[in-house]
Amino acid sequence: MRQVKTDTPLLKLQLDVSGDVLDTLEDWSLDEGYWESADTFRCTLITDRFKPSELFLQPVTLILGDVPWMRARIEVVESDDNQVTINLSGRDYISELVEGHVSPDFKITEKTSLADAIRQAARPYGIDTIIGDGDMPLRKIRCGYTAGTKSSVDFKAVKLDELQPRDGQSVYEFCNRLAARTGCTIQPHISRDTLVLAVPNYQAPPAYELRRSRDRIASPSNNVMSARCTRDGTHWPTVLRITGGMRPVSGAYAPTNAPEQDTRSPVRPGAVTFPTGVDKNWVNAKQETSLQRLKADFATADVAKIMAPTLGAELDGKGFGKVRTATSSPLPTGTLYRLYRQDDNELRKPEQVMSLGARILGERLKATLVYTCRVRGFADPATGRRWTVDTIVNVRDEIADVDEPLWIQTVTRSWTRTGGAVTELSMIRPGVVLVGADL
Repeated sequence: MRQVKTDTPLLKLQLDVSGDVLDTLEDWSLDEGYWESADTFRCTLITDRFKPSELFLQPVTLILGDVPWMRARIEVVESDDNQVTINLSGRDYISELVEGHVSPDFKITEKTSLADAIRQAARPYGIDTIIGDGDMPLRKIRCGYTAGTKSSVDFKAVKLDELQPRDGQSVYEFCNRLAARTGCTIQPHISRDTLVLAVPNYQAPPAYELRRSRDRIASPSNNVMSARCTRDGTHWPTVLRITGGMRPVSGAYAPTNAPEQDTRSPVRPGAVTFPTGVDKNWVNAKQETSLQRLKADFATADVAKIMAPTLGAELDGKGFGKVRTATSSPLPTGTLYRLYRQDDNELRKPEQVMSLGARILGERLKATLVYTCRVRGFADPATGRRWTVDTIVNVRDEIADVDEPLWIQTVTRSWTRTGGAVTELSMIRPGVVLVGADL
């Protein structure tokens, strides 16, 4: 296999206000997570140029090699008896939305788009540009590879119902709730004034390969230092039931299993119930067909056919997951039954019900296979591509019994003088957590 020479890039911090560069780092680490509210950094600085108080709460740009990597702020400064050593840590600029609350004059209506609502809430914190993932260069910049395509849905233009911030709710928590209702996530950008509305990049081809073989002859090609695989079904529900207050609808989107209600009421509650699956074939099949079929068959048995039952999950006469009651027949031996229920009157549209259901299900399904490994360096030595969240990697690990494409959800890069450059990756099956267009 062709080997690409990749020198270990050094990290430096540039102070955004003065332009000074901090590059005398003894050790450092960067944590990036797709599902996390903010990426984080930590480093030990050797310097006699700056006092600790001069670095406190300074906005910085983290530069890895020659690549602008993260717009952040130094939030914690620690100094001790060693007069030239300062420990610094902080989070990227989205953390300011995590800590700050929504302005009291904020208000949205049904005609407000998602982009306008988030822009209005985030503008007091210096963020006034909202873009889609088709415009996002950050993954390409970090990976060094165009690894994916944009979402087929323009989330910026999606109109919202009258959802208002709750008392004591942070800007990020509120905006993330809006994004979840419309089926997307909030991601950072390389510009401090910009947020990205995106969905996971599940459809991209693999950008790298991880290998670990038992065979002594093949083992020299291994690029995994250590790894572990956890299969956890502790919180996996076999039946998921989501109930929302939906406006009167007809046709394919009419929830046929919704209870009757006084026709004078402007809101009609509707529920969707379906069994859940966890095997690899189910995930792959759903990833390919779920977008078209779920949109067209919201309240039909096709929903249940996509979410094929496993471990003996029962179906009702319409193909939905069966909710057992005190009068149900005895549970067959070996059958696993776990009901998860959630009522949310803020859900006004069938798409919002499905988005919430998919997220709840995905949060529990992703634990059924989590593969974590450590590799040398910050890039795949065979391709030179830097390990990056929201990309696909082919994993062939005979020891952990994993042989399938996985999606990178977190990346931790660290460097020390004694241990050099090491990257830790955490991966799950692509398509497990469904949001946005992947529905």
